[in-house]
Amino acid sequence: MSRVTVQIESVYSDGHSSTRKVKLPPPALPLREETLTSWWEEVVYPETGDGHGERSPDLGFGYFAHVVDADDPGLIGLANEWVGS
Repeated sequence: MSRVTVQIESVYSDGHSSTRKVKLPPPALPLREETLTSWWEEVVYPETGDGHGERSPDLGFGYFAHVVDADDPGLIGLANEWVGS
């Protein structure tokens, strides 16, 4: 089964941050904007965060994800972010 490696950085408004890499199934082909949007939200987003903000729901956060390795070289470098407070 094909996999992609996504690097996920989680940063919080109190200065805490963490980075990790996860192997995930790739987005479905053919690659379209709506397919990619679904993949980011349904596959990648659940891997964001490191639990730091769970006790402080008002803590601002930024989750930054980018594809660092993939069988399909066209996926490498794709990125998405989620920011909130």
